[in-house]
Amino acid sequence: MQWLRRLFRKPKPDFVLEHSDSHFSYVKGDKIMRSVRFDDIKRIEAYKIDQVTVDMICFDVWHQTSDGIDGLTLHEDIEGFNDLERKLSKLDGYDEAWQLKVITPAFEERRMVIYQTEQVTG
Repeated sequence: MQWLRRLFRKPKPDFVLEHSDSHFSYVKGDKIMRSVRFDDIKRIEAYKIDQVTVDMICFDVWHQTSDGIDGLTLHEDIEGFNDLERKLSKLDGYDEAWQLKVITPAFEERRMVIYQTEQVTG
């Protein structure tokens, strides 16, 4: 039975998401891999990926950098994702009804823009 528990045990995440009032950070160990100010977020796309037995919710976050627009993909298995989603939901114009639209029907990719401040190509 030990092998069965190991088979279904979720691996410890390599990355965590941390946030403050002004920004969120993508952190690995003690190193901040990327930090994004909430004011710099231009677009968020939500979608799900079919993983055979379950679906995984993902966000593509497009944000302004000194070099232009850059994107970052986040998913619900990253520690801190749910807390960050609650923080993002405070953005003016954020579609708080996105979840039902994205998760149904099961095992079929659904993608939608849930926040946008301006036209973004990426």
